[in-house]
Amino acid sequence: MRITITDSEFANIIQALENSPDIVSLLLSKKDEFKNSITDKKRKATANATKVKINVTKRKIENAVNILRLEGGNVTVAKVAKRAAINYNTAKKYKDFIGS
Repeated sequence: MRITITDSEFANIIQALENSPDIVSLLLSKKDEFKNSITDKKRKATANATKVKINVTKRKIENAVNILRLEGGNVTVAKVAKRAAINYNTAKKYKDFIGS
């Protein structure tokens, strides 16, 4: 969630923090708690989502390469990226997979 505050409100917050070292230490401790709040379940879910995304990208590239070969043209990273509807830099990461 984001909030919008004015410059004067921000200045008041800074002043309150400077005058209250206990608040600063409390905020820092909460930051550490938040860092440690990522569970193994969340880590596994993130890793799984990444694997799925990689596999989808590989399938898109594989299909694009096959279509370009059927058309008889040169298979380049740029053509594959355009045909697969992915970013050029993403296609470039899979240059070995493309085979050009």
